[in-house]
Amino acid sequence: MNNETNKKEPDKIIEYRLSTPLRQTHAMGAVSFVLSIIGLFTSFLFPFAIQIIGIILGHISKSDINANPDRYTGGTLVTAGLIINYLVIILSLLFLVVFGAGIAFLISTFTNELDNVVNTLGQ
Repeated sequence: MNNETNKKEPDKIIEYRLSTPLRQTHAMGAVSFVLSIIGLFTSFLFPFAIQIIGIILGHISKSDINANPDRYTGGTLVTAGLIINYLVIILSLLFLVVFGAGIAFLISTFTNELDNVVNTLGQ
């Protein structure tokens, strides 16, 4: 007997996709969200750098998601990342303004007291 004739050819299976193809989460959008969370806790180490990178990636991925809604998902994740990044930048700027005003107030108070001490010692 011939081995060739004994072998059966496997049945060919034809698969039809009845639903729409699965959408995937946009990778840059996920990175933007992760950077917003990291920047939330490390903004005192790298002020504004992580947030600016996260905002750029977030806007790029948001426009890509809007341009290809049938291919990508994760728009709410990107929006949350953008909101967190913008809030961290705004709060950091407010902190810098308040901190700078406090330092300026302390310096002016110190110089006024120093002038008073010098004036009393000079009399």
